[in-house]
Amino acid sequence: MFGSWFNFRNTWTTSTIYRVGDVVNHVTSGTLIPANANFTLSRQVPRSYICINQHTSSPTIGPIDATYWTPINQIGTLNTQTAAGSQIGGYTLGVFGENHYGSVVLPNRGIAYDASPFYRGGGYKNTVESLTLGYVSRNGQCITWGTGENSSLGVIDNSQSSAALSITFTYYDWWRSTSNGGTGVHSTPDNQVPRVIQWEKCYSRNLVLMNSGEVFSWGYGGNGENGDGSTSNRGVPVRVGGTVNNIFNVVQASHSFWNVRIKRIAMSGGCGTPDDPAHALALDENGEIWGWGYNGFGQIGDNTTTSRNVPVKVPRSRFNNNDVVAIWAFGNRTGWSAAVDSTGTLWMWGYNGNGQLGLGDTVNKVIPTQVTAVSFGGGGVGNVVKINHSDRWNGSSGEGSTAVLTDTGRIYCAGLQGSAWMGLGNTTQQNTWVNVGSGPGSIASSVASDMWMVGSGGNRVTLYAKSSADNVLYGCGYNARGQLARGGTGTVQQATFDKCKMNVAGVLYDMVNVRRLAYSGQDDVCSVHAILDNGLGFGAGDNNVGQLSNGTNNQFQNWADSNNIEAIAQYAFQPIRGASDMIGNFDDVMGFGRDPTNYYFATLWVNKEGRVMVNGRGNQVQTSMYGAGSQDNANATLLSTIAQF
Repeated sequence: MFGSWFNFRNTWTTSTIYRVGDVVNHVTSGTLIPANANFTLSRQVPRSYICINQHTSSPTIGPIDATYWTPINQIGTLNTQTAAGSQIGGYTLGVFGENHYGSVVLPNRGIAYDASPFYRGGGYKNTVESLTLGYVSRNGQCITWGTGENSSLGVIDNSQSSAALSITFTYYDWWRSTSNGGTGVHSTPDNQVPRVIQWEKCYSRNLVLMNSGEVFSWGYGGNGENGDGSTSNRGVPVRVGGTVNNIFNVVQASHSFWNVRIKRIAMSGGCGTPDDPAHALALDENGEIWGWGYNGFGQIGDNTTTSRNVPVKVPRSRFNNNDVVAIWAFGNRTGWSAAVDSTGTLWMWGYNGNGQLGLGDTVNKVIPTQVTAVSFGGGGVGNVVKINHSDRWNGSSGEGSTAVLTDTGRIYCAGLQGSAWMGLGNTTQQNTWVNVGSGPGSIASSVASDMWMVGSGGNRVTLYAKSSADNVLYGCGYNARGQLARGGTGTVQQATFDKCKMNVAGVLYDMVNVRRLAYSGQDDVCSVHAILDNGLGFGAGDNNVGQLSNGTNNQFQNWADSNNIEAIAQYAFQPIRGASDMIGNFDDVMGFGRDPTNYYFATLWVNKEGRVMVNGRGNQVQTSMYGAGSQDNANATLLSTIAQF
């Protein structure tokens, strides 16, 4: 039974107003399968329910009524998403069970248990290029450890920690909200202390959203990335919106978010060469966008190239006076942005040196510009359900690519493609949105149900597409580390899509039923981590420091175990090794790290109960807290010490 959700209302009662997101306990009668036709066994079944439609309860409108309630288990709704409601919105629900220090959501996976139709699979980034690891716990904390570059660990006076630490936040705006007898807008659904519901993380920067609509930042801030009126690095979280004095004293003219509730955040970075300059976007409850940070290419969208150290609003008129319903921030120094409005129209702006905006040219855009060559939002093209990207700063210029998945099963691409990842049979840069040329997502085979981009920049990108026709994973593009997993020992990149393979008991089969996919890597290095619908975990690609968790740090093409079953000497998705309560029970995975020379890479795995395990490089204390010392850890290790918090 649940008592730790944001808006827990205790036992269900009649004649009570219940709003979307309210959680109640209720006892119902359950019937067991009868032993024979002469009798029936019954029992009282206690269960927790979450409200999905506002109503006033009555003897005939109770928790068993599916119109108003959905049953929940320890990790959330039973394999479904809770419908967002007009009162508080799905983004403020929180998702916390009995295991307070288990993981509820990983960095860059979007909002916990998000029901938004624009971020299929959660979030829009598939890696975290940081030497600090972490996750959001079920009691709403950010748990962090590792090496914090540019003060990015989030704990004052700590640039490195081999123990998991809990980050502290100061809720100035929540304290003066209606939750505490004030008039401020930053209340929480249960009037309790705010909890983290989204964590965006990259090289040396962090951005966090609370269920109070407050936004916090820490790490590198040389271009105003922290949004606190400064250009300083911050070792602990600061409230985005203005200086500490202006926020504490409610200087309204100098606190951008004093009466603004944010419902989603986005931050550039997440897959390229580590680089400090970045920009951030925030979407408020009124459907308007705010931006801050580095703006050298117009990526904030405010019609300038001036960096901002406090959030500025992008006028609604830039989107034909429509509400914005989804936002994305890409790249690092050479950043670009995207948004979808309430009509389904796609808008792009920012850096366009590789044509990644898909607007038919390579001219940077300092204001949101409507995509017209392809009519996203309806017809045969369909509505946007996911956007991925790849970026890289090569020291003198940017390298970038973008891919869009629609609800008609098509994938559209723009930008650099030196690795032929678009499946067109060539490596020609595409400045206008084009449909992938082969495989799931093409016009000839519009059956893509999901997609994942991995790799740095358009010249090292691999694109995976899952087919709804046969549930097989297909891959195309870069293959220097065997990440296409086609079997054999070849590493030649592929210009058309082909089926990926997985090793099951020494035999290669088509890679099927992939539900989650992430990677760790930079430049030529790429390690891919996948979870299937049945909870099994697999890895493909580079394994130099054991980041694929197969019990060794050998590369797959030249190593097999003694029985040639758990691992075979071919490039394929190989089963990972871990604790018995993790195998077959995986729920999410994320790759962390950077530096292809020293291989500072690690992987976090989460099971369905929220337990976390880590494997990979240890000499930056990414895994050292778990008994690996400063050594690499090729076997994923349970984060059992988390229970000490």
